[in-house]
Amino acid sequence: MRTQFDNTSSHVQNLVRHLVLLLHRVARHYVFGTCDVCGQHSYSLSVVTGPSQQANRCLPCPRNHHTVDIGMSECIPCPPFHVRAPGEISCVLCTAGARTIPRTHAQPTYMPCLCPCLCHLTHGGCDQLRTGKSLDPATGECQPCAPNSINPGDCLACTECSALYHTANQTGATECIACPDGTIRQAASQYTACDACPALYVISAHAQRCQLCVLAPDDVDCPGLADGTMYIDDCASSAAGDLAYPTRGCTCGCRECALAQHVGVVEHFMLLPGCHAGCVGGYKLQISGNLHTANQQIQCTENNVMLRQPEYAIYNNGHNRFTNLDSSDFTPMPCVNFFAPPFRQLRALLHVTPSAPGGTPDAALQRQLIRVDNSVLASYIIDPREILHMDKSCSFRCLDGFVAVASLVTHLFECVAVPASNACSGTKTPSFALQSCVLHQYTT
Repeated sequence: MRTQFDNTSSHVQNLVRHLVLLLHRVARHYVFGTCDVCGQHSYSLSVVTGPSQQANRCLPCPRNHHTVDIGMSECIPCPPFHVRAPGEISCVLCTAGARTIPRTHAQPTYMPCLCPCLCHLTHGGCDQLRTGKSLDPATGECQPCAPNSINPGDCLACTECSALYHTANQTGATECIACPDGTIRQAASQYTACDACPALYVISAHAQRCQLCVLAPDDVDCPGLADGTMYIDDCASSAAGDLAYPTRGCTCGCRECALAQHVGVVEHFMLLPGCHAGCVGGYKLQISGNLHTANQQIQCTENNVMLRQPEYAIYNNGHNRFTNLDSSDFTPMPCVNFFAPPFRQLRALLHVTPSAPGGTPDAALQRQLIRVDNSVLASYIIDPREILHMDKSCSFRCLDGFVAVASLVTHLFECVAVPASNACSGTKTPSFALQSCVLHQYTT
């Protein structure tokens, strides 16, 4: 049975225990015979006041230190990322308030900074400003930011640049640099380089990635399609470096055609579907200077003139030419490749052969030369558009024993065998719609 004495004894034991604890926590000193307790953020220190005399004094905690209660015998460091100046009530974060990284520097969501004033701490307090680095809490050391992440000096941690920005793959950066127009960091380069999206894809600034171009029905009604000032950009091809794009990249929709300004201004220039630059048949597109700058020049050069330029001089031999169908195709092709049947068949059928031009031909050779545009050769060209300017690059002649003479019926030139000198008589025998005696007189 529990007695009143037992209850009193328990109460006394608890009182003694609390008194002992208080004695451990309280450092006392005597001022004019009284005993005072050191206040919070101060501690007691025993000092010698005379021979065999000693007293306790209360001293303030040093910078960036504090006490958790009154009557403490020592001060402890502030928590990590906190500071306390002498006289301040408590330890506070390094910053007076949270800040944010601008949207253009970070991911679309704003990233709060815990300690804008510094990167690393010394003795529990803020040290000098450190940019381009992050704090390793385990070691208290600053480490450079990884490529494509930054610390402008406002954060303890580095912040990843958005996919539309980069740091030139450098560590320790303090600023995110915008990718060139029409480019974005992608998985293909492990997000280390800014590249144009692949064909059929367009940059999504919201999603921070390349996404498939899907045209809306309204894009079909793109104004200006008829006169070529506008066009529908469907991302079918990579636009990087194309003349049509003052800013690179696809828009996936109705878009202004920057090349329309050259129509009627640059001679022989034409606008191809999809806002692509081109020249009329028989001309090659040449661009000099930097694209979309004041010194950029566009011109259309005739095919045979291109062949006389130094880089193509080796092909300027009467046996090669450029195609008329593509003004961007600078591949020299043998002249005989433009005929439908193999040229050995034409040789046997029409008695013609390639002839290299050279100086002024003598009278005999002059009679053997045959053009394409006004001869039976024209009917054997694969594409009639290739006939234009063909005789300015390609040269043909009749085989020995044949001469080029216009038909009396069609007026087209053919290679006709030269008759023997005694073949001419009073009787006129037609040959290839020609009169043998007339031909004999022409060749003698």
